[in-house]
Amino acid sequence: MYLKLAWKNVWRNKKRTLIVSASVFFAVILSCLQRSAQIGSFDYMVHSITKIYLGVLQVQHKNYWENRSLDDSIVLSDSQKDEINKIKNITSITPRIESVVLISGDSLVRVAHITGIDPHAEDKVSGTSKYLQKGEYFSLKDGALIASGLAERLKLSIGDSLLIYGLGFHGQTAAALLPVTGILKFPIEKMNTSTVYINIKKAADIFGLENRITSLAVMIDDLNELNRVSGDIHKFISSDETVLTWEELLPEIKQTIQFKTSSNFILIGILYIVIAFGIFGVVMMMTLERETEYGILNALGMKKRRMFLVTFFENVFLASIGTLSGIIAAIPVTTYLAHHPIQLTGEIAKSWEQLGIEAVFSFSADPSIFVNQAMIIFIISFICLIYPMLFLSRLKIVKALKK
Repeated sequence: MYLKLAWKNVWRNKKRTLIVSASVFFAVILSCLQRSAQIGSFDYMVHSITKIYLGVLQVQHKNYWENRSLDDSIVLSDSQKDEINKIKNITSITPRIESVVLISGDSLVRVAHITGIDPHAEDKVSGTSKYLQKGEYFSLKDGALIASGLAERLKLSIGDSLLIYGLGFHGQTAAALLPVTGILKFPIEKMNTSTVYINIKKAADIFGLENRITSLAVMIDDLNELNRVSGDIHKFISSDETVLTWEELLPEIKQTIQFKTSSNFILIGILYIVIAFGIFGVVMMMTLERETEYGILNALGMKKRRMFLVTFFENVFLASIGTLSGIIAAIPVTTYLAHHPIQLTGEIAKSWEQLGIEAVFSFSADPSIFVNQAMIIFIISFICLIYPMLFLSRLKIVKALKK
């Protein structure tokens, strides 16, 4: 009976229903968009850092990340790599040899970050082949892949010779003259002006490393399993080797994300307060508007408890209408933005690229966003019901009828 009466009351005054539902509707959309932007941008930051080059985890010598020396390289057997690759949640691994060298074209010299890679394994981890602008990628053997920005500065093109000069294992001279077989264009400017890829076997010959590598990059399919996977990898490596997560490799990025997360929680907290006051204002207005109606019902013998139950169910219906319509409207908007991220420009883009992050502002369409935001707005709506409950408990029939 109470449900039927409440449902009839909801549609008895369509204008009131529209106002209350609209306030909840816009509250849900705003909160969903804000949370979608927060989760999406941070997820993309991590994706940009780990997928484009770094990897989610790296197996290294325990001193390598601090010293960045080829003397702190490691030896991983094929059986060790196979065991690591079999660990649950690991999707791909790739060995690397990394160093900083001087490179030259005809007359210009630049400092570059050179990486020896297995083209097929590297492509599974970082998708390097999709950044190929000119030339060939998978046939990389005795040639070099060079970033487009670096190629422009050195005035190099496909087929030109690239001179590499640096220090190898135990201080030996590392030098080679390789043809440019491909040009890569990365979305991060820092990589675009300093990156050179060569075949890992060729890198081992140049730097005198034989079967040694500087790191093994690892990708996983679930970041929530990061610590467990790290622990599992430790079972297959020696005490001189360690496993570093992306958070340990780039602590400044982690701190940036934590700071922005805290800032966004403050912003979304302010948004919830604004939403709460908006919904409360509408509920208060509608309650005061019906004071005479409540007084007449009470005078005719309807108990306050029953009036509150009817009012309670009315607000449940109104909140449900607003929440469901808000979710229905938010899903296509966030889904579109998730598939069409915003390309940042200007100073903001430069600041992101300085951190090694692609200058893209992305959104998330994770279903939990809509469920969580709907629940929060629904809870806020229920908290606002305290006012009509207190109002009905203090209702005076004579005063209400006079109004």
